[in-house]
Amino acid sequence: MKRLIPIAVVLALVISACGSGSAAVVNGTTISTAQVADLLTDSAAPEQTNFNDMLYQVIVDQIVSKAALDQFEINVSDDDIQAGITEIEASLAGQGVTLDTALTENGFSEAVLPMIVRQDRIQTQLSERFTAQVPEPDEAEIQAQFDASVDQLTQVCASHILVATAEEAQAAYDRAVAGEDFAELAKELSSDGSAADGGDLGCASPTGYVEPFAQATLVAPLNEPFPPVESEFGFHVILVTDRTIPEFSEYHDRIAESIKSTSATTLLSEWYVGEIRSADVQVADSYGTWTLPEDTTQPPTIIAP
Repeated sequence: MKRLIPIAVVLALVISACGSGSAAVVNGTTISTAQVADLLTDSAAPEQTNFNDMLYQVIVDQIVSKAALDQFEINVSDDDIQAGITEIEASLAGQGVTLDTALTENGFSEAVLPMIVRQDRIQTQLSERFTAQVPEPDEAEIQAQFDASVDQLTQVCASHILVATAEEAQAAYDRAVAGEDFAELAKELSSDGSAADGGDLGCASPTGYVEPFAQATLVAPLNEPFPPVESEFGFHVILVTDRTIPEFSEYHDRIAESIKSTSATTLLSEWYVGEIRSADVQVADSYGTWTLPEDTTQPPTIIAP
């Protein structure tokens, strides 16, 4: 499931400012400037935009953590956080990068890791809760989504001869129907890069082709040259050697799960945005204002002064 309000593991933000005092107050709880600055390296250049990005993440963390605990009794233990940090370290190691290097290069201090892990764990558990609330999609909905996707799921193996004029295409088609080898004709006549391969385009979804060509690959008899088709590139003589059309039963469960996942993502997104919008947030004047977009489906933002 997509991460919704990301507090990214390495690579999300640059760094920021130092100072003292209150950066924001969230539902009566103060977030100090030092609390935000502690998540960043001392050597980072103080840029207010980047500081505000981190401040926003801390505000979201505070709102979401409390709401998840109050409404769903979701609480991430110290052991869970440590396990998550270990997972991050192992993942980076698999890429040949140490955790210290990743943090340093991106301006984070180690203090940011618990927040990253906590939000990841909370979102995973919230996703599970909302997925459990979504009813099973009905068969008509599953069938409709399959029907809308069937062309994309279909695979066709095709070759073509591309020429500039209808007359050239008809002549190539007539020669192919008369029994000349299609690949040799493509090498002789075709004007595109596939000519060297005997016109072979490989196997792919027809949705990747221009519309007239795609439609032809869906209806052409197998292993028979198909009459010329015009596209924006010229005139094509097509040979389809294989076509795999998906069976509804093969994709039924996968589509049903996708529908549920999409619905759960929508519920989770609405929950996140609703909690953030309804929170009482005051940002210090020196950092900007907590602004609610007119579009109520969008979360608030910090607008710098």
